[in-house]
Amino acid sequence: MSARRTRVRGVLLLALVSAPWVAQDAHASPWVVHLRSAVPTDEAMSEAQREYQLGTHAYALGNYDQAVLHFERSYELSDRPELLFNIGQSYAQWYTLSGDPAQLRKARKLFQNYIKFLDASEGDDAEARADAERRIAEIDAELAALAPTPQPQVTPPP
Repeated sequence: MSARRTRVRGVLLLALVSAPWVAQDAHASPWVVHLRSAVPTDEAMSEAQREYQLGTHAYALGNYDQAVLHFERSYELSDRPELLFNIGQSYAQWYTLSGDPAQLRKARKLFQNYIKFLDASEGDDAEARADAERRIAEIDAELAALAPTPQPQVTPPP
C-alpha cells in the first residue's frame, strides 16, 4: 500500500492505492510488536476508501464530528498512519465549533502520533513534519490561553 498525499485546506488528502504492505515495528517496547499484522483485504480497502471520501465530504461541510468518525473508520480498515493527520485536523476544527478543550488535546496527541509515524518511516517528509509541529504549537498556544490565570492571594489586614 502506498499513498499519494496532497494538502488541501488543512486536510491531508490521501489517495489509497494498492501496493504491498510493509510491517513496521513499534519501538516503545523491548519486544517486537508489529503494527500491521495482516494485509487488508480488497474489500476492507474499498470500504476504507469509501469512509475516507465520506470523511472528506463531512470535513468540507464543517461536520467535523462526522469527519472524525469516518476518518477513524478508514484508519481502522486501512491502517494508514497518514490518516492520523486528518483525524487530528478534524478534532482541531471540531473544537472551533464546540469549544471543548478535550478535542484540542486529542488533536495534539494525533499530530504527535503522526510525527512518530514520520520518524519511523523511510524518507524524510520535512514539509509534513513542519506542518504537524506547527499545528501542535498552535494547539499549545490555544490551550495555554484557556488555562485559568492564578489569582493573587489577598491577605486580610491583621
